[in-house]
Amino acid sequence: MAKETVAADFETMSYSARVRFAVELGRKSRTNPKTARLLKGWQSGGFSLRLLSAFACCGSRDSATLAMLTADPSRTISHTALILLCNVGD
Repeated sequence: MAKETVAADFETMSYSARVRFAVELGRKSRTNPKTARLLKGWQSGGFSLRLLSAFACCGSRDSATLAMLTADPSRTISHTALILLCNVGD
């Protein structure tokens, strides 16, 4: 699944569908290294990809990435990551 293909798919989805899709990709990333690499790339993407990366961490249960995203320059992303970390964190 190419980064460009996923981004093109997002354009046709509603916000809630994007979040559900990101969470599902996070679940898949636990067993699929290709999906894990895709999500790793999202962490350095634009605002939307970084925000969806935080939601993907809910599916993958990746508290380390969420902790890193709490220091994101965007207050929206850092606040979202902090809230999600409370639910995912070990």
